Amino acid sequence: MDKYDPLQSDSYTEHLVEVNKTKQVIATEDIFNNSGAIIVPKGAPITSAVAQQILRFKLIKPLHDTIEIEDELSGDTLYQYFQQLLESQSSFQKINAAFMIDPIIRAKCHFINTLPLLRQKLTVMSIQNPTLLNQTIATTWLSVLVAHKIGLDEQGIRSTFVAALAHDIGMLHIDPNIISKTTKLSDKEWRQIQAHSVIAFEILKNTPNIPKDVTLAVLEHHEECDGTGYPRGLFSSSLSIAGQIIGLADNVIAIYTKRLEPTKRSLRDLMPILQMCSNSHFYETYEALITVLRKVDLFEEGIISAEEMPIFIEDILHKNKQLNSYVDIYEKLMSSIPANSQDNVCDRAQASYSFISDTIRGSGILNEGYIRWLEQVRSERLEFAYREMEDVFLMMEETEFQLQKLKRLISDYLISESCPTAEKELIETHFITLKSIKGHEKPSSTDYSL
Repeated sequence: MDKYDPLQSDSYTEHLVEVNKTKQVIATEDIFNNSGAIIVPKGAPITSAVAQQILRFKLIKPLHDTIEIEDELSGDTLYQYFQQLLESQSSFQKINAAFMIDPIIRAKCHFINTLPLLRQKLTVMSIQNPTLLNQTIATTWLSVLVAHKIGLDEQGIRSTFVAALAHDIGMLHIDPNIISKTTKLSDKEWRQIQAHSVIAFEILKNTPNIPKDVTLAVLEHHEECDGTGYPRGLFSSSLSIAGQIIGLADNVIAIYTKRLEPTKRSLRDLMPILQMCSNSHFYETYEALITVLRKVDLFEEGIISAEEMPIFIEDILHKNKQLNSYVDIYEKLMSSIPANSQDNVCDRAQASYSFISDTIRGSGILNEGYIRWLEQVRSERLEFAYREMEDVFLMMEETEFQLQKLKRLISDYLISESCPTAEKELIETHFITLKSIKGHEKPSSTDYSL
């Protein structure tokens, strides 16, 4: 994206208009356009008519520095949100009690009273996008847990807490129609969504009382160790621990709320998924989270009945065959892309493929011997292995997701100027083969999709 300009009005202005309908939003000083003319006098509410004036001009000061919201979110209110999260999730309650996180959360909540900008943004989020706020609260809780588990000091935990609360405030500055879109995003729309980490960084870096490690963590919370993240496509050696903690927590909460919880799966089902993406973030953060999940007595039962299991395993066998075909094609694709090049996209693609290959080999789920084991479990109805079958399905789902990420990187290289014509033709041929495999997928006998 082009560099974000906090002085240029955007969707946040329209959010403030909506907030003003339930909580008064007023200008705390005269608001000037970049020509020095007053466009909103001090004390004026941010109504729709006022917003139209603001949106016409670039401002001298960021809008969020010149307004105040009635009854903004406080440390006590924030703590109540954490309590509501725990009350709604018995698994979270168990973990919270086992690792005694509550006193840490309570103490950190009151620190928000020293950060008026963050209070303002979270107040707007609570009204305009409560789902996003709930995800932010869950991500922050999990981030503090991981930070505590790996032994960060008091300052490190506080910075992780603040950065986790702030990591998605950039979403408030993006067109809500794009954020709420349920159909596939265009490339342009996806770039706008990806810009949220840069927007938050630009807002926070000039905000009083926000340490540099907080702003850096917010900028990096979508970066991954293999270079497949954004906005800068950095590798592990260039990343901060707080950014990696928040990135892992954010991913895990997204997986749980969007893929597991709707199908009645539990936090326990995160473990096979995490096994297949353990290279995405710092290993110490992954290890800490896995240790937490293993220590707590989480719900172990699967969601597939014994009667459904033979058909379920048949679908797994088909998915296994399909994944093996995918892996063969990706191996040929990667041989078409130069290694150790000066092209950042090539390097990221090669690193991503290396991580995926290592993970697949380490799991053993695509080996011939494992296929025979699946067939044995199905034919002999070995009920003791049925929970493992569901784990394998989740691992395969995650492998497909990782391969899709790799495909996007290869696509970026394909359209770049550094990709020679001969390579383009070879890559496009392999892509056609991938599409052919996808087009001959066997429909699942039962809807097990996540």
